[in-house]
Amino acid sequence: MNWLLVVLVVANLLTFLWLSLHQQPRHATERVQTDAVTPEGVRTIWLLGERDSMPEMTAGMAPAEQTHEDVVAPGHEASLAQLDPVTVTAEQDMPEQLDEAPGTDAVALQSTDAAIADLPPQPVDVCQTIGPFKDRTASDSVVTWLKERGREGSVRSGKVNVRIGYWVYLKSMPATEAGRIMQELKDKGVKDYNQNARNEISLGIYVKQQIAIRRQKSMEALGYTPLVKPLYRNRTRYWVDVRETEADMLSAEEWDLHLVNTPDSRRESMACP
Repeated sequence: MNWLLVVLVVANLLTFLWLSLHQQPRHATERVQTDAVTPEGVRTIWLLGERDSMPEMTAGMAPAEQTHEDVVAPGHEASLAQLDPVTVTAEQDMPEQLDEAPGTDAVALQSTDAAIADLPPQPVDVCQTIGPFKDRTASDSVVTWLKERGREGSVRSGKVNVRIGYWVYLKSMPATEAGRIMQELKDKGVKDYNQNARNEISLGIYVKQQIAIRRQKSMEALGYTPLVKPLYRNRTRYWVDVRETEADMLSAEEWDLHLVNTPDSRRESMACP
């Protein structure tokens, strides 16, 4: 019985010695492998059972809080101490900027302005319309005249309210009175008179106003009070449109000389199409 107890004690001692010799290298190997796969800047977590071996593994290592940014080369401690911490941080965070040649934009702008100033001035177009002409022959004559002078004219037409003459008449009256006056005019030898549906008595239509006024006065001499009224009708008229440049326009004298036979025609400026 005593012999068996001795054997157990010896076996326990051998087991304890074997475990003591092999336990520490195993923990060291695991810690080395853990450090190898741990990313930089991440602190290692130690189990409570590993507290005894921590001093041996961390001996000679820099503290976890110390990074490569905190290391200062020998001899530069004084210059680093004089720097403003905010300035150092700003310089580290600021991206590198490319230096630009001073005045580049101003030089380019001056070159552009100079190039624009050297360009010849653009011609200014001026458009005119000439008319109206009573018939197409007169407007075509103007187009031919312009073509002989190196210009292109185009003819357009339209309806206008044209004064065709002056009407001399006696205003509307009752039918019985109109019949009486008609008989008086006949007895006095007056010619060119007529009664219309409104019981107006027409004394004639005259192209020229002077002749119409003369007729009016002659009827007043017979004791009547005739009126003079201009008459208008829709008629087709023609115009010639021409485009010129402001620096090369036909003179007013040239136009007046050519349009001398068409006194009703005139030149007017118009917006260029």
